[in-house]
Amino acid sequence: MREKVYHKAHLYFIITCPQDGDGWALVVCATTRRPGQTRSFVLHPGDHPAIKADSILSYASLQLLNMEKLARAYRATPKLVWSERKSDDVHIRQIQQALIDSGMLAARYEELIAKAQERSVD
Repeated sequence: MREKVYHKAHLYFIITCPQDGDGWALVVCATTRRPGQTRSFVLHPGDHPAIKADSILSYASLQLLNMEKLARAYRATPKLVWSERKSDDVHIRQIQQALIDSGMLAARYEELIAKAQERSVD
């Protein structure tokens, strides 16, 4: 699986946890909302400390990320900021649902999100 280049100044949400010990999680990037961008989940200032202006999910950024590699990058890169806030759980569920509702997901991603939602109910 080829990995993409990550932009330093963006906020990525990890929206599924690695399943069955495979080490891969689904992530999506938030980016500043531009005029005319209406077909996405919108995050507003106050929804997350890193959100300073209305932002949207970049559906094009949706990707599987190897969490072991992310952990190594986090330890090696002081500029990476890791945030786990309990209030993020609500946003993660909303983001998951927005991605499913978008109709733009590949079937395998939709399946990963559905499994994550089932586990969060347990």
